[in-house]
Amino acid sequence: MRANEFSAWFFSGRGAEAAAVVMRLDGGRVVVEATDGTARESEPLATVMMSEPFDHAPRLIALRSGGTLEVEEEGGRLARALARAGVAVSPVVRLRRWWPAVLVALAGLIVLVALAYLKGLPLAARWVADRLPAGIEGRLGDRMLLALDRHYLGPSRFDAERRERLAGRFADAATKAAPGVPYRLEFRATSEESINAFALPGG
Repeated sequence: MRANEFSAWFFSGRGAEAAAVVMRLDGGRVVVEATDGTARESEPLATVMMSEPFDHAPRLIALRSGGTLEVEEEGGRLARALARAGVAVSPVVRLRRWWPAVLVALAGLIVLVALAYLKGLPLAARWVADRLPAGIEGRLGDRMLLALDRHYLGPSRFDAERRERLAGRFADAATKAAPGVPYRLEFRATSEESINAFALPGG
C-alpha cells in the first residue's frame, strides 16, 4: 500500500454496518474507494472533520456526505501523510505532546482544585447559610442534636448550680461578642474528653 493510502472502515450513516475501504489522500482531497477500486466518496481535505490523533486509537474522519471513516494511525503514518498534504496540527495536540505543557496543566489543575476547596467551598457554604431560612436552620439543628443524643451524647454530669453558673458566663460572653443573636445552650456529656463545646445550626 502506498504512503498516501490507508485501510479504513467506512460508515455511511444510513446503516450500522461498516464497509472495508481504502482511503487515499490525493491532491488535497480525501478519496474513498471500495476494496475493488470503485470510487465511493471524494471530498476536499478542507471540508472534512478529523478527530485528534492518539497513539492507540483510530482517527475518525467525518465527511460532508454524512459518512465517517475510521482509520488506524499505524505508527503515525496517517499523521505524516496529512502533514505532507498541508493539514496543520492543532495547538492543543502540539501542547499535549510537549511534556512541560502537560506538567504545567497538571500543576494548574491541582492549584485550581486546592483553591476551590480552601476558598470556594467556605464561600459557597457561607452563601447558603446566609440565605437559609431561620425555621429550616432551626429544624436542622434540632434533628442533628436528636441524632447526637441517640448515638454519641448522654446526660450532663454537671449539677444544676454549675450549669446555671456556666450559662450566666456564656450569656455575658454572647452579649459582648454577638449582641441580639438568639441561641439555646444545652449541656451534654460525651466520652470524648477533647470535645468541650460545639455549635449546631439554628443557634
